[in-house]
Amino acid sequence: MKELMWALAFVSVVAVGYWITLKRDINSVNNFCTEMQAGLDVREISTIADRYDVGLKNIRDSKSVDNGTLGRKVSANEDVWFFVVASPMTVGEHSCGVYHNNKVVLSSKISG
Repeated sequence: MKELMWALAFVSVVAVGYWITLKRDINSVNNFCTEMQAGLDVREISTIADRYDVGLKNIRDSKSVDNGTLGRKVSANEDVWFFVVASPMTVGEHSCGVYHNNKVVLSSKISG
């Protein structure tokens, strides 16, 4: 009986830890996306991503705008770029998509 109680306590601690980490990841992505307002200078994106501890290396790189690595170009004819910041704990189910023109943010949207 004692082993069963320890096992239940262990499972409970793991479940609570997972839930807390999941909520933190989702809140970080939400907070990041809230700051991605239309008109925001794209050079500020890396600072905001660092603040919320979200995004891949190219999003957190302050030189990504100059290098042309802040997302993927949507169309060869237009100067519109797109990138996604996803919550790792949701395996990408919760994310923020951002469109920009390499100068300012055009729009952002949370999904998931």
